[in-house]
Amino acid sequence: MDLVANKGKPKDPALSDPQVQESIAKLKEIIQKNNIDPQIIIRGGQMADKALLDRNLYPMLVQMAVKEGLISPDKIQQGFDPKLIAGASTAGKLAQMIVDGA
Repeated sequence: MDLVANKGKPKDPALSDPQVQESIAKLKEIIQKNNIDPQIIIRGGQMADKALLDRNLYPMLVQMAVKEGLISPDKIQQGFDPKLIAGASTAGKLAQMIVDGA
């Protein structure tokens, strides 16, 4: 394992999973096609993680996602949507893997 090339971090074992690799490839394609800053997705994932613990933050997550063009307003369900939380959290983690060189 070459820690120097990977900024001193050991390689994430999830990166060897074919489903994770496929998800990363799909997200990279979406990021490139839509010219999205991966940091926005990472911040959205972090906000989703916090909203899972504090539902009062959920409206801010939805507002940020709509403002940044990550979700269209007509796709938003009324009330707390655990699927949105899970998707945003997962996308944030995958975007972080991309930024880290996955």
